[in-house]
Amino acid sequence: MITGKKFAVVDGLRFLEDHALMVESYGPAFVHLHITAPTDNRKKRLSKSPQQEITLNCAMQHQVEKEVSEIESVAHHAISNDETIEALFERLDKLFKRKDKECR
Repeated sequence: MITGKKFAVVDGLRFLEDHALMVESYGPAFVHLHITAPTDNRKKRLSKSPQQEITLNCAMQHQVEKEVSEIESVAHHAISNDETIEALFERLDKLFKRKDKECR
């Protein structure tokens, strides 16, 4: 349980049970933001080393990644990180300004 903080970020919800636990624990204070990126973009962002591509491919096939598309379906908001980091922060700022918050 997170106490004494106004905001917290949890990175990497992978299972529907994780989402359910957060909803049960924090109720409407929990906001599930799901950020995706196309595989090609993810590969380009990694080092040009062939080893990094193999590592990404292995990670994407791992059992823990199998429910990612399902977890996206229960997210309160979904954003695609398919451009620059500046564009991502702009999208996040727009989302959180609607909620009287700012992301930075």
